[in-house]
Amino acid sequence: MVKITAKTQTFSRIDQFKERCIENEIQTYELSLGKIDERIREFNVEISYKIIQCNTQLEYDETDLDSDYENGEDETPTKSEDGEDSDETLSDNDSEKEERAMSPIPYPC
Repeated sequence: MVKITAKTQTFSRIDQFKERCIENEIQTYELSLGKIDERIREFNVEISYKIIQCNTQLEYDETDLDSDYENGEDETPTKSEDGEDSDETLSDNDSEKEERAMSPIPYPC
């Protein structure tokens, strides 16, 4: 009978060890998920900053952007009053805006 009790204690120790290992793994995964979540939030901040930079360079007004989104309107080229495509009659100012939009955005320090 003593041997049976000893085996149960051994199994009990093995089960305790397994339980500790599983708890450690869970803590490790939770810590990793926390770090991943933190990195995603950092990337979101960087992306938001870059979007704001782009919108500023393109001289978009924040209210213009919101109204386009809420109305669900696409920005498709429209015909001008004289019947020509608006793309064909870009002013110098529009060309400069387009060039600035295509230039690389400096990465914030």
